[in-house]
Amino acid sequence: MISRYIVQVSKLFLSPFPFFCKRQWIAPFPHPKEPFKSLHEKPATMVSIKTLFLFATTTLEAAVPSAPSSKLIYSDLVALDNCVLSLKSSIQDYSGGLLSATPILGGITAVHLANRKAYTDALLIPNATPSDSQIIVDFVSETLAKHIPESVEILESKKELFEKDQLEGTVVGSLRLLKYDHDTLSAALVEKVDPAVLPQATVAVKVIDDALDMGIATFST
Repeated sequence: MISRYIVQVSKLFLSPFPFFCKRQWIAPFPHPKEPFKSLHEKPATMVSIKTLFLFATTTLEAAVPSAPSSKLIYSDLVALDNCVLSLKSSIQDYSGGLLSATPILGGITAVHLANRKAYTDALLIPNATPSDSQIIVDFVSETLAKHIPESVEILESKKELFEKDQLEGTVVGSLRLLKYDHDTLSAALVEKVDPAVLPQATVAVKVIDDALDMGIATFST
């Protein structure tokens, strides 16, 4: 049954919609080829020592795994969360009508593809160190375990609009696909993180699982 949903959703959503989930990072310093202007030319645009200190502090606080394989799966999870946030925004903007639903359908496809990328990498990477495992699980707990339930809650609040457009069946199929993705990715990651972080990981996995189950139940009745 899951494979049928994957085929159906892929046919519905994959093309012709381009999706961009990763956010562009803008360098806080001038390009190396651009000369610095005179310190006396525009005092108002000078970067203060305090600003540089705050930037450096923020950078240091953003923990990233040390091992290349752990960095890979971490970047996959960041990309996945960005896709979830993009989908959440599309759901918030939905006001009824098939045209308004198009970004949601595209967002679901983007989340699915990002999840499958993370799943494939999770199967191939070696076991993570205790410290890298903690960073990975912390990220999931602080992002995906919050953003996915929030997205489902907003989706549920617009059930009548989806029913009016006769899209409730599509929503159920999409949620089942995303739940399958979540379950398989979680199972793969659990095998690669340190046992010490499993209790925290289990909580995060259950929060997401429960939210998706609730969404499926809501649109199935």
